Amino acid sequence: MPEKVLQATKAWFRKNVRPLWENHLKPLAPFKCYLEIGVFEGESLLWAAENLLCSSGLAYGVDPWVPEGMGRQQSRRINDAMRISRSRVKEFNETDKLHRIVSLYQEKSEGFLKKVLIYPDIIYVDGNHRAPFAITDIVLSWSILRKGGILIVDDIHLRKGSRPFRLLPETGEAWDAFSACYENLFEVVYKEEMQVAVRKL
Repeated sequence: MPEKVLQATKAWFRKNVRPLWENHLKPLAPFKCYLEIGVFEGESLLWAAENLLCSSGLAYGVDPWVPEGMGRQQSRRINDAMRISRSRVKEFNETDKLHRIVSLYQEKSEGFLKKVLIYPDIIYVDGNHRAPFAITDIVLSWSILRKGGILIVDDIHLRKGSRPFRLLPETGEAWDAFSACYENLFEVVYKEEMQVAVRKL
């Protein structure tokens, strides 16, 4: 009896991100290599693999899925997200007719980005939202992005004080710092309240 493929439980990607990618990224496809930092349930990773990659293209997803130090309910949610993403990636790799491959890596993004020997055409940064981690993901991703490639940074609307429990700088401040330092090295593909995409010049 075949293993049941687990389905994503959150609609965040479908409601907020997918329309942007269909309008701005799909017309620029196909890409050879896609990298995603922060996979969670794999919704965006698999959509990108199916809609943005060329035949025999490669997609990589990196996420530690680490529940340590969290409450029981949140730990269960993260473990469930890992199981869902693994299940759906396995199903995709076994059935995709264009021979595209999706690979998952359960590790912290900083270590992965420092050792990886791939040069993606498109990178989606949606990992740890705290500014020190976000700026590290952005800069390291930029360093391996191919010339002419596209870097997408999610949740740029999140900032220090944007919510009662957000007491430290977040992705918004990290993006501001990166864009100030690299402003002459990219052109904007699109910029919305929650997300920005830029092309490496």
